[in-house]
Parts: sequence; C-alpha cells; structure tokens
Amino acid sequence: MIIEIKLISFTQRGEKIEMKAGQMQQLRINKTFQTLIFKSSRPASVFIDENGFVYARKKGRSVISTKINGTTYKLTIEVKE
Repeated sequence: MIIEIKLISFTQRGEKIEMKAGQMQQLRINKTFQTLIFKSSRPASVFIDENGFVYARKKGRSVISTKINGTTYKLTIEVKE
C-alpha cells in the first residue's frame, strides 16, 4: 500500500488546513534546527510525531505548535470524516 505524503507548512500567522480521518502529511520547516518539539492540543484527533508527520485520527480540531527561537508557530488542523 502506498501512502501519499503531502508537505504542509506553518507560519506565525496560524494557518488552518483540513485533513480527512486516516490521512497523513508531513510538516515542512523552511530552515534546519537541531531539535523541534511539536505539540498537539488534541492528540486523540490529530497526532504529530517527532519527525513532523501529522496523523489525522478522527473528526475534530487540533492546534499543532512548536517554538522556534522564542517564537511560537501554530497550525490548526480540522479533521473531517
């Protein structure tokens, strides 16, 4: 089975995207950093691993965030069934 992985990016403006339950995408950061820690406000709906892969688990909304050089970046993900 082949899974298509789309690259998504997020900015300081707080972008919003939609995903379908069961979809997977990868966050893209335009610069290289030693360590980024991603957090999901609702991991039961949207899970993100340490490599920036986003997994839409079930219907709901989650905010993915990370801090880069003291600035917080956020991405809202709406999961549709």
